[in-house]
Amino acid sequence: MNVAAAGGRLVAAVVVMLVMLWLAPLVGARWGIGIDTQRLPSNPFRLYLHFKQDRSVQRGDYATFRIPDFAPRFPEASLFVKQVAAVEGDRLEIVGQELYVNGRWMAHINPVILARAGLHQSRLGDLDRVPPGRLLMMGSSGSSFDGRYFGLIGRDELQGKAVPLW
Repeated sequence: MNVAAAGGRLVAAVVVMLVMLWLAPLVGARWGIGIDTQRLPSNPFRLYLHFKQDRSVQRGDYATFRIPDFAPRFPEASLFVKQVAAVEGDRLEIVGQELYVNGRWMAHINPVILARAGLHQSRLGDLDRVPPGRLLMMGSSGSSFDGRYFGLIGRDELQGKAVPLW
């Protein structure tokens, strides 16, 4: 390899690195990669692409959000990833310890998880419909700490959309 070719490659590599460093803040503000490190995962994936500015979710989508009022059990900065299980207007019903959405069984409400969260009952309480601007977020695991315990979240609390990768 001649010196001119090696020098050209070095210049090209430096330019690419500078462009990447310049773009990193822009890309990081819009997208990210998330990793679920829980011992007992609540979703069927561990790695996801996080679209931080996309809050246009519908039933079945995965989204990221924070739960502001569960400190110290979950630090204020804890980012949750769950699936949208119910949207505005959907019917909610709790029969015994079973949660139904639009007449379809969704999940069992585990009294042990309620107690660990310091709750006596689900925060869904006596809701019979999901009100405007609110969402029910659920994990796919029976041991997931999700909307059956902490209740509905507001669309304005969403931090973005999550797309499972692996």
